[in-house]
Amino acid sequence: MTPDGQGVWVTYDDGTVEARGTGTPHYGDKPTLEANEKVVALAPTNGAGYWLFTDRGNVFEYGDAVNYGDVGDLTLNGPVIAAVPTSTGDGYYMLGTDGGIFTFGDAVFRGSLPGIGVVPDLPVVSMSATPGGYLLIAEDGGTFAFGSAGFFGSLPGIGVTPAAPIIDLVPGSAGYLMLGEDGGIFNFGQSNFLGALVGYSSSPAVSVAVKPDLSGYLILTEDAVVWSFGDTRSVGVTKITGTGDSVVDQVVSSRSVIRLTHTGGSSNFAVWALDSTNAKLDLLANDIGASDGWYWLDEPDTTRLEITADGNWTVEIAPTSYARKWRFDNGPISGTGPDVLLIPPVGPKVFSADVDGTGNDVVWHYRGTGTFDKDLLLNEIGQVSDNQKTMQTTSIPSYLGVDVDNDATWTFRIS
Repeated sequence: MTPDGQGVWVTYDDGTVEARGTGTPHYGDKPTLEANEKVVALAPTNGAGYWLFTDRGNVFEYGDAVNYGDVGDLTLNGPVIAAVPTSTGDGYYMLGTDGGIFTFGDAVFRGSLPGIGVVPDLPVVSMSATPGGYLLIAEDGGTFAFGSAGFFGSLPGIGVTPAAPIIDLVPGSAGYLMLGEDGGIFNFGQSNFLGALVGYSSSPAVSVAVKPDLSGYLILTEDAVVWSFGDTRSVGVTKITGTGDSVVDQVVSSRSVIRLTHTGGSSNFAVWALDSTNAKLDLLANDIGASDGWYWLDEPDTTRLEITADGNWTVEIAPTSYARKWRFDNGPISGTGPDVLLIPPVGPKVFSADVDGTGNDVVWHYRGTGTFDKDLLLNEIGQVSDNQKTMQTTSIPSYLGVDVDNDATWTFRIS
């Protein structure tokens, strides 16, 4: 995630860097690597740049990043597996597989596992820096704090054995969050639990990034998909803004979720997906006045959007992994206005809905792979109380498209 919490950088082991999201800067990538050398980390500066770090300890700087040195010429006990910037952005740390720490720039050495004679039960896999220290995390969730970095607990300390190896740790102001390879999330101290990836992705998780205000986080999986949790559904997405009636060229060739916002107007707000001949493919939004909702778009021939509005509007286009997650076994879910929900595999279940609104209330169940099948779970007018419908069994995650009035409140249950 970019330092301002608005964009996303995805890094590959060959040094390719993808800048995702409208306005996300790309400062460079694809350094010249030695045979079998891999990029293992990207670390942003506090300004306009970033470093790429390799498993051999080489450093490549882009934008305003300054190269403060590397360990590429040293014989290491093991490869470098992680690297993080200091809080000032004027230095960086590198972590070796044995828990050894290398410091550059204004990074201060506060100790290491070999230095204090500690051999963890399982290998160290990641590190995070705090203003006065740093944290190391091992595969079993064992946590090691150095300097003034706060220790708020560990998985072995509370008797928890994770179902999959821990692979990443992100500190907050007074706590931290751990990520498992299966997408499991573990929180200690003042760290918000906003959902986990377990059951949604068949691809292993590789890293997690937390918004600066701790209101959300993004999980990256090995297949380069970014998954949104909490207040991150607008991070790293395509954004288009305008005023009044407009037709904007925008190719949406893959299944997506789209947020449509309308402010400052009092008349009809409608958005159509069009193909290259201007044929209408799908009516996404059709409201009066102010509007803010998420919509399902599965029209691969979409090349432009036709917008009817008398106010300011914003279109945000995101992958389906940005749909709101609902682990229905944990209880009901509530919301307001149109939305798209991602649910785990469903056995023989019953969907029930309560809606407090005055317009048409529609819920579609999108399921399958490739071309989706869809089932109509709700189609009523006005208030709805405990409306029930059986659901088709799914062996993979599926989606619920909620199409209600912008001010309609709803609560759903699956049992």
